[in-house]
Amino acid sequence: MSIAYERYDHIPLEMRMVDQWCIAGPDKAPYSVSMQTGVYRASVTDPRTWMDFDDALEAAKSLNAHIGYVIAPGDSLTCIDLDVKNANNEKDPSKWTTREQLDRYWHITKCFDSYTEKSLSGYGLHIWVQGHIGEGCRRDGVEVYSQERFIICTGDVVIHQTVNERQHFLNLLIEDIQRNAPKHKITLEEIAPVDSDEVVWERARNAANNE
Repeated sequence: MSIAYERYDHIPLEMRMVDQWCIAGPDKAPYSVSMQTGVYRASVTDPRTWMDFDDALEAAKSLNAHIGYVIAPGDSLTCIDLDVKNANNEKDPSKWTTREQLDRYWHITKCFDSYTEKSLSGYGLHIWVQGHIGEGCRRDGVEVYSQERFIICTGDVVIHQTVNERQHFLNLLIEDIQRNAPKHKITLEEIAPVDSDEVVWERARNAANNE
């Protein structure tokens, strides 16, 4: 499968400048490359096994692989992973993402309004923000990670933004995920005024046109 490596130029500079990159193996685990040992399994807790962006990208090209970012406790980045399952990637229809879940995903995406790209499957979304939550948590297809996690990146932009500071929004989302009441969801009024669907979609279209 051909990988569109030029898309990696879309990843915000604040992420590319951090030396926390690895190659994504076929098993989606992080790998690194050295002159002494060649390709070897990297660790999400050992910075010595990570690479800078340019070296990771060059190694990935030679191996026809993707690259990804290792989220570490010491940095300020958090990834919100919105997982979409459908007939293309899940055989069991009972596990497919519902319309209600998709609506919630888009609601979350609008509220955070930060750099967002498609996941490797092409169906899910990764929202990147500045903030920290400690240990990761997840519920109902929404996963949030800010340490000890390897996230495969694609550069396939949905919302062309910088990585914006969203600690307050993260706190609200984590509170929502941890609530026992499954029907509760964050409202736009609880978070902040956000752009209309038309404005957000226009950003996405502009990003696609620029590509």
